[in-house]
Amino acid sequence: MAIIKHISIKASPLALLKYITGETKDEEVKFITGLNCSEEAESAYMEMGICYQSFAGEKFFARKNDSGKEKIKMHHYIQSFSKGEITPEEAHRIAIKWAETVFGTEHQIVVATHTDKDHIHTHFAVNAYSLTGKHWIDNKKTLKQCRDISDKIVREHNLSVIENPSRNKNTSYGEWLARQNGTSWKAKLCDDIDRIILQNNVKDISDLIKELQNCGYEVTQHKYLSVKPAYLKNRKAVRTLRLGDGYGLEELQYRIENKDMEMPISEVAKYEGVQRDYALCLRSLQIKLYRKDQDWHRVTYGELRKNAELLNYVCSNNIHSKDEFESMVNAAAEKADELKKQIKKTEEKSVFLKFTIKTIKCF
Repeated sequence: MAIIKHISIKASPLALLKYITGETKDEEVKFITGLNCSEEAESAYMEMGICYQSFAGEKFFARKNDSGKEKIKMHHYIQSFSKGEITPEEAHRIAIKWAETVFGTEHQIVVATHTDKDHIHTHFAVNAYSLTGKHWIDNKKTLKQCRDISDKIVREHNLSVIENPSRNKNTSYGEWLARQNGTSWKAKLCDDIDRIILQNNVKDISDLIKELQNCGYEVTQHKYLSVKPAYLKNRKAVRTLRLGDGYGLEELQYRIENKDMEMPISEVAKYEGVQRDYALCLRSLQIKLYRKDQDWHRVTYGELRKNAELLNYVCSNNIHSKDEFESMVNAAAEKADELKKQIKKTEEKSVFLKFTIKTIKCF
């Protein structure tokens, strides 16, 4: 299945062009097409720079304008396919058709299809201004348009699409590039956390913190868990929840307690009625995420934790049918409504008392 991601490029358009054309990679990029520009990084950079500077009124390499803001120089889109789903040649043909359909025939775009990962993916370096001065703005509307067009083209090639995509926050370009080049300390931190969680001696968050410290990390825990390598003296620690799904405190605790092992079917068989339904649902989600099947990206550790909590809830309240569950939910809703009425009355009484006290003081 194909997915579309976007990253805004404000300060390093040449670095992006060199990366996607393979100049900074070990493996040669064989499928490169320049639309209204050269396929070679330096030449494309100069050509795009001339166009950009003509309409933006600033240098292509300028970091900030007079107002102190950084303008977007280039848009970086990525179209990815599932492992083994498509050939590089077909992926590149689809990519060119997508670029021409989305941006028309007057945008400068370098299209490069990479085969160095276990999934084939294509990078698009798109000049922020077209040859006629049209300014491309990425927002929710245009991103949806990009994804809808990708889905339409992919379906025409009898390939799958994501029917209910989940929202993900875009990482910064600097971090994305560091991850691609293998120099990101945050990516290494994720790997270390993943490895440490599976150790037998790690049974809770305090054990995780201790092991991270033994690996050379500085760790602080308050409302959030913040971590950074000890050697990065001037670098701010990152909250683990910012590392992605599965790294927030609650998700980390859930992962430690479950050790990435799905519930055995023998355990599911112990439940009855709606409890068994929830247990089967939880097991299915665990299998998707832990074994990384083709739909794993639709599942989050947060969903696993919530489903586990729901299973514990129906068990602790001895709920065995849908009717019993609905009855308890309705009772809870009625109690919540009653509490809201009481709160409103208390607030009104408080306002009246404050007014009375203020009036008395005036005399």
